Amino acid sequence: MGRLIVEELIGARNIIHHYIIKLLLPSNISPQKDKRELLNKIINFIRPGDTVISFNYDILIEQALWKHGMWNPLDGYVIDDLFCLKLKDDTIKLPQTKVPVIKLHGSVNWRVTEWYENSEDWERNKIRILLKDIYDHQPLFEGFDEIDENIDKKYTYPHNPFVILPTFMKSFKYKWQFQLFELATKAISQANEIFIWGYSLPQADTLANLLFHYVKKNAKIIIIDPAEQNDNSVDARLRKYHQINDDNIIYEQASIEDWVKNGFSYHSYHQKRRLKTRFSKIVEEVNQLGWDYSESKE
Repeated sequence: MGRLIVEELIGARNIIHHYIIKLLLPSNISPQKDKRELLNKIINFIRPGDTVISFNYDILIEQALWKHGMWNPLDGYVIDDLFCLKLKDDTIKLPQTKVPVIKLHGSVNWRVTEWYENSEDWERNKIRILLKDIYDHQPLFEGFDEIDENIDKKYTYPHNPFVILPTFMKSFKYKWQFQLFELATKAISQANEIFIWGYSLPQADTLANLLFHYVKKNAKIIIIDPAEQNDNSVDARLRKYHQINDDNIIYEQASIEDWVKNGFSYHSYHQKRRLKTRFSKIVEEVNQLGWDYSESKE
């Protein structure tokens, strides 16, 4: 029987991790014109004071918020333990963050500072927000750049940002990780409306499932999902495991693209509600007449 070499497995995992993350960098994930227009409409739908809780690694939403003057990368991630950046232009006027982005699974432009050689103790375990692409060295946020010899000269491979992979065994060892979870919990517990876009709420994501224990009693949960409702759909699991009242859930069976194109309306949801109400009235009328409407077969 061959030997199991742990170091080789770790190395293979790091290579796979590297190429997956590389695909999500802005230099490889530039939206087409129609997708950019879609993203702009979504950003216009978001209001100042809203909070985005994201489990994605890419930075498309942050870049769009930055362009709309609603967010900046220095305080927009609401992380206290940030590594100090050297900006190319320290006179640039940053927009005030009106929509914080809480990324509980990390981001392609985050790196823990323990990577840096010769770091002082006080500099370790902080989050380093990258402002330029690790490969083409272009600013990630237009007009906002930094000075970083580690990126500009020697560090190109492998790119090892801080991301949490979608498994049951997730590592939480940094103080700012717990702070982010507390902020997400606070945002969820205070929200009157919670939109779930393109997220399946997998059982492996225990952190996300825990968040929904803090939903306000009368908060509306709007789920946008092209999948049909069934016993394992997001709404069913919210009712079963989090005791969310059915009247507080709007399940719109549609893709994000179709939902946005339809003016953020709930055609599918209202149609199902009308059919449900009509059927209930028919059953009620039949019961009042005392008819036996059960189908019998000989």
